[in-house]
Amino acid sequence: MQNESLTSVTVTFLDRDRCIELLKRCASALRQSNPKVRDIILVGSLVRGTYVPGSDADLLIVLSADHRRSIDRIPEFLKAFSGVPIAVDVFPLTKKELQDELQRGNALLREALEEGMWLVGNQSALLSALGKKSKQRPGKYP
Repeated sequence: MQNESLTSVTVTFLDRDRCIELLKRCASALRQSNPKVRDIILVGSLVRGTYVPGSDADLLIVLSADHRRSIDRIPEFLKAFSGVPIAVDVFPLTKKELQDELQRGNALLREALEEGMWLVGNQSALLSALGKKSKQRPGKYP
């Protein structure tokens, strides 16, 4: 007869509020240290409230300018979030690249701007510069 054994299973619950506060601190420090950083927007399951153990934090980082390819920027910006106790994915785009992608109909970026949580930056200013209307939600997040 087999014995049940659960000693090898560990479930870690995500403290969403703590993660978001740490992300905000890291985002603020990054913006202060890098003048190219305009906005940092948290998108995905942490914002929607659909996160599960193993979820990551997805960050859209909007830059005023950067001559490098987007993929070449990732290590620099990823390093800024190394102290957060959750995996982080960063998507660093210049404002121009973001505008171009929105004009191409990039639904993921449109959704990020409509539903994302601004960690640093000015939501109204960015959306206005992109020709979008602000859909500010009441409260901190759902």
